[in-house]
Amino acid sequence: MILDYISVLINLSSLSLDLNNNSLGESGANYVSTALSTLIHLSSISLNLTDDSIGDSGANYISTALSTLTNLSSLSLDLSGNSIGELGANYLSTALSTLTNLSSLCLDLSWNLIGESGAIYLSTALSTLTNLSTLSLGLISNSMEELGAIKISKALLTFTNLSSLSLDLRNSLIGELGANYLKTALSTLTNLSSLNLGLNSNSIEESGANKISTALSTLTNLSSLSLDLRYNSIGESGANYISTALSTLTNLLSLSLDLSGNLIGE
Repeated sequence: MILDYISVLINLSSLSLDLNNNSLGESGANYVSTALSTLIHLSSISLNLTDDSIGDSGANYISTALSTLTNLSSLSLDLSGNSIGELGANYLSTALSTLTNLSSLCLDLSWNLIGESGAIYLSTALSTLTNLSTLSLGLISNSMEELGAIKISKALLTFTNLSSLSLDLRNSLIGELGANYLKTALSTLTNLSSLNLGLNSNSIEESGANKISTALSTLTNLSSLSLDLRYNSIGESGANYISTALSTLTNLLSLSLDLSGNLIGE
C-alpha cells in the first residue's frame, strides 16, 4: 500500500494525504496512524478521511499518531461523516491539546455524533492552543445544541490573536442562548480580518439575530465576511439588525450573505 512508501520518508516537513471515501474502517485508520507516526519532522499536514467509517476506534488511532507530531504548526484534518461519537471526540481532543505549536488548525467533524459531551472535550482542547492565528471548525449536524455552542464559544475567548475564523455550526440547534454566547465570544476577536459563520437551521430568532449583529459591529477590521443564517426565524427585525451591523463594516472587500427562508418580507 502507498502508506508503506510514505512511512519511510522520515524527513518530510509537509504532507497532504487524501483518502476520503475509501472504506478504510478501523483497520485502515490504524494503518494510516502507523505510517504517520514515523514522520516526526512534519510541520504541516493535511489529512482527509471523509466518509471512511473509522468510528471511535479509528479516531483513537489517528489521535495517537497526531500526538507524536509535536512539531506541527499547521494541521488540516477532515473526519466528517465517520460515525465518531463523544469517545472519539475525547481521543481527538487529547491529541490536539499536545499540539501547542499550532498556528493554523482546520478541523472538520461534521456529520458525526459528538453531541454536547464531545463539544465540551473539544472546547477544552482548543483552549490550550493559544498560538492560533487561523481556525476553521466544522461541526455541522452533531447534536451539540445550546450547551455545545456555549462551550465552543467560551473556547473562542482565548483566541484574541485570531486573524481568520471559520465556524460552521449548521443544523446544530444552538438557539437564542447559543447565539448569545457566540456574540460574547466574537466580540472579543477584534483582530479578525476574515470571518465565515455558518448558522443555517439553528432556531435563531429576532433576538439571536440582534446578538449576532452586535458582535459583527465590533469587528471593524473585517475585510471578508461570509454569513449564513438560512432557515432560521429572524424575521424583518432580525434582518434590519444585520443590515445595521453591516453598515459599520466599512473595510469589507468581500461579502457573502444568505438569509434565505427567514420570512424577512420586503
